[in-house]
Amino acid sequence: LNELDRFVKHQVKPAAYLRYGDDFIMIAPDLDLKKMRQEITQFLAQDLYHQCKERYYRKGKMGFKVFGDEYFS
Repeated sequence: LNELDRFVKHQVKPAAYLRYGDDFIMIAPDLDLKKMRQEITQFLAQDLYHQCKERYYRKGKMGFKVFGDEYFS
């Protein structure tokens, strides 16, 4: 997923991005996240032949679980 890292860093440019294995977190304003999600989903499908599962997209204010820990704002 090195290609994904480069794409996110140089094209999508979120305020913050963290990836571990096939899990990743992006932090950005809500309006930007919608556009970023579309760009990344399209990149993964077309370039890396990978489909994202919609259920893993969450707003941070709802809290999230990553790397075995749960986080809430």
